[in-house]
Amino acid sequence: MELEDRLTAIEERLAALERSERTPTGASTSGDLWVLDNIGDSVVFAGDVHTGAGHAQYQWQRPTEMLLDADWAPHLDRLATLAHPVRGAILRRLLDSPASATELVDEGLATSTGTAYHHLGTLHAGGWISKEMGGRWSVRTARVIPLLTIIAATEDH
Repeated sequence: MELEDRLTAIEERLAALERSERTPTGASTSGDLWVLDNIGDSVVFAGDVHTGAGHAQYQWQRPTEMLLDADWAPHLDRLATLAHPVRGAILRRLLDSPASATELVDEGLATSTGTAYHHLGTLHAGGWISKEMGGRWSVRTARVIPLLTIIAATEDH
């Protein structure tokens, strides 16, 4: 087999693997759409998005009973972290690219570095962002899809 044929075969296998990894558990694909099969009594959300800050793929599924029986306090605390306009603006900005507290002030998202650090600390404690080398902050990859799902869920349905 020629090198080019081998490379083509590898690329085809890789593409098939990537398609299967993006498909939620209990689902099959129909073109670019997922068809949920036998997911049972559960809540599922998933996404495959590109933002200015990068690419994120994520899928989450939980049985309904588990969600209804859980202590909601830690979940509501994490959600409350988002319920501030400055933190919302910071998260939206960080989806474009990582930024330092100084950059957030320079861009008018916070009135001072102290205010920026206060909101960054709250978002960090809530698990939404992480600090990179050089003092720059970014939205955790595992939180991009959940964040966008929350925004989508609050649309007027």
